[in-house]
Formats: sequence, C-alpha cells, structure tokens
Amino acid sequence: MHPSRGRPMGMLARRRALLALGLAFGVLLVVFVFLPASSAPSATAPTSDAAVPGLEAARAPPALQATLDDLRANFTRVWSAHSAEAPAPIYGGPALTLAQVDRYNHLKRPPPTRAMKIKAGADGHALKPKFMLTTLTRNIGDQLPDLLNAIAVLVAFLGPEHVSFSFVEGPSGDPTPYVLDEVLVPLLHHLGVPPSQIRVETNAPHIDFNNVNRIEKLAELRNKALEPLWADNDLGYLARTPERRRRMVGADVAAVVFFNDVFLHAADILEVLHQHVSAKGSTIGAGITTAWDWMERNPAYFYDVWVARAIDTGDLFYPIDQPSWSPSTDILPTSEYSRARYEALQPFQVYSAWNGLAVLSPTPFLPPFNVRFRRGNPAKGECAASECTLIAADFWKYNWGRVQVVPSVQVAYGRKAAVETALELRKSEERLGWRDGVPPRNRDAMVAWEFGAPPEVRCHPWPEKNGLDANVWEKTEWVKPYIL
Repeated sequence: MHPSRGRPMGMLARRRALLALGLAFGVLLVVFVFLPASSAPSATAPTSDAAVPGLEAARAPPALQATLDDLRANFTRVWSAHSAEAPAPIYGGPALTLAQVDRYNHLKRPPPTRAMKIKAGADGHALKPKFMLTTLTRNIGDQLPDLLNAIAVLVAFLGPEHVSFSFVEGPSGDPTPYVLDEVLVPLLHHLGVPPSQIRVETNAPHIDFNNVNRIEKLAELRNKALEPLWADNDLGYLARTPERRRRMVGADVAAVVFFNDVFLHAADILEVLHQHVSAKGSTIGAGITTAWDWMERNPAYFYDVWVARAIDTGDLFYPIDQPSWSPSTDILPTSEYSRARYEALQPFQVYSAWNGLAVLSPTPFLPPFNVRFRRGNPAKGECAASECTLIAADFWKYNWGRVQVVPSVQVAYGRKAAVETALELRKSEERLGWRDGVPPRNRDAMVAWEFGAPPEVRCHPWPEKNGLDANVWEKTEWVKPYIL
C-alpha cells in the first residue's frame, strides 16, 4: 500500500487477510469525466463483467463514448504489456444521468476565491477557477479502470480549463506507473487539458517507515502532492506586489479534491463538490467536505474511524471501547443529530473527517494562514493524531472549521467491498425516493452550520516512535479541539 494512506502499511496486509481483530487501527486515508448526457438513444456500452449496472437514465453522447472505448483499449494494451489480464471496471455505466447533469451544471462555473480576485486586481488578468484533483497512490490496478473513466467524464463535463491534476505515485509493483504515464497523461492531453495543469509524478522512491515517524512522513507526502497549490513561479507578480497583498499562490484553485485508492464514479466527485460549493449558512462556505468510506461491507467496517469525530460530542463515529477494531454495527450511537442525517443520506456537520474522498478549501493553505499537514505536538497538550485530523483542527483554528460528511457518497478500497457498497447504497437510495442518481426535493437537505467545535475531542494518540504498527485503541484521552 502507498505510504500516503492514513492507515499503517501493515494494515493493508491485515485487511486482505480479512481484518485481524487485533489490528493496529483502522484509519484514514489517502489516497479519482463528463459531457452532459444527451437525450439521444446512444447508450453507454456496458462492460460485460462490471458488477454494478449503470443507471438506466445515463447516456453518453457518441464523442464521449468513443473516448471511453478508446480509453479501455489503451488501458488493456498498456496493462497487458506488463502484467496478466487487465482488470475490469466495477461500474457498468460511467456516464451521468440528465438529472445529474442538471444538478451539477453550476460546477462548470467554479466560484472564484478571494485570492483569485486579488490576483486579477494586481495584474489585470482574470484567472479561470479550477478544481485541483490530487492523490498519492500505489498499486491501484483494480481501481484504475473506474478512475480513468471518472476522469474522462469529469474533464468533458467541467471543461478542461476548469480542472488541474497533481498525482504522486509509487513505488508500485503493478503496472500503475505505466498506465498513469502512457494512458492517463495522453488522455488529459486529448481532452484539452493544458500541460501546465498536469502534474503526474510516478515511481516515487521507497520509504523505510521503520526509521521515520509515520505521521510526520505521511504529512510530508501529502504536502508534496499539494505543492502546486502554493508553488509561486510568477516572479513579475512577486516583484510588483507588496508581500502583505500577495495571494497569487494557488489563486486559480477553487477547491482541492484529495482522494484515496478507492473505486470512484464521476458522480461521486461531483456530488461532494456540489455539497461543498453549495453549503449554506456561512458567507465563506465549507472548509472540508468528505464522502463516507468502508474497508469491508459485509460485515461493515467503517474505514476512517481513527480520523473522524462527531461535531456535538467530539466522539468517534463508531466508538471503540476495547483494544481492537470491530465491525461497525452501530454507526454514530452517541450523536442523534449525525445518525439521523446519515440514515437519511443527508450531509451532516462534523468536527473532522477524511473518508476516502475530501474536498478542501484552498484558502487556509495560503497566506496568511499557511496551513500544512503535520504531526501533533503532545508537549502543548495536542493529540498525536492523524495528520488528517490535525488538518481539520488547524482549519478550526483559523475559522474554517466548517466540516461536513456526505453519506450519499460511499466509497470502498477493495473490489468486493466496493461492489457491495454500491449495491447497498442503490437500495438505500431507492428506499428514500432517489431517482436517476439524485434525491427528491424534500430530502435534498444541506448543512446549515449550527455548531462550534466541541469543548473536547476524543484522542487515541499514535505512539512517539518510528514504524507503522501501533494499537492506538489501547489509550483514550480527551483534548482541546485545537491549540492556538
């Protein structure tokens, strides 16, 4: 597994052995397009061995379908040159429905940030806002077919001028780097994404986690993936703009989409973006908006249990009261507000989350805040938590603590769990009256930010030692939500 994921390196092996209950801990992350569907009868060609049927109302126009067909052929060619039979996507239909096109149409006009407006005022050039898709990844052969389809649909739908990419991969033992270099990058060029908006780095060097602090190294890797957000190469702007007014860095990024090695559909990313951009109740919007992730589905193991905290209690989404990780049979038992929204597939406010797919506001990463992923400082009374819990704490510190979870977007890491998750979610949507991939109006609720940070947050500290293995569930503390 890639070191960028919030879970320990050893956890993936245990997961594949179906979760030894003495697991160090189940945690966090890290760890992926679409021309509007037309009313023409050109149906998306289903993949014969795909396990999740496409929505009946989803249709890809001929040009997009041709791109998807060529994409599958290119992926198979490159993969087969380096390995055995190429994996198939789990989703039989990567296209959007007309209802989804209508729902997400506003995302074709990403909202300009304050930084963008200042940059435009400084040099007179208007910037086109972009959604920056970011990942750290390794050995994602199973997920690649759906990821490539999702990217093709997203770029075609949003427009190549409104997306940018920062992918860091490696080292992989499967053909992942070849596919990224020989399939993904040419795909982006074909779709019209300028080279200046594409950063795909493959074959990263191996990291010996036995000799580094795990959280510190994960934070460093996440920051590396986000470098384009704050890398400032406009020397002319720097020369003529006083430092107190500089906001050029990342000025064209409307939101960062940071995802793990999960199976993704284009609608997953668009729905989380939709909820992030459309969040009401605050003049400056959401800080972090996430999906919901599963490690296993039957039995159900909520994945990011080490990272996520409820807004009203500061407790875990699935409190663990023994020194091991057990199935998530009782989600959010200590938060009536959160549980009701979760069961209704409606977004709910939280203190922290990551959950396999996270959309982040770029503003806290830029001056004057300069937030970065980091390790905790127990000497100051701070929890030695995941770097993704700490990023939420720092967002709270700078008044960007509007964090929400979108339970209608559920993702998973393994093929079996991903298929089971998608099919279970379809059943829930049908029960709640969803049609063509969108909720009915009476259930299309958004978060109104009604809570401040909880007075204390539950802490399961990572030991101050090198290596990947630790049982964080053996110790429980309660700490302040953030340290000024």
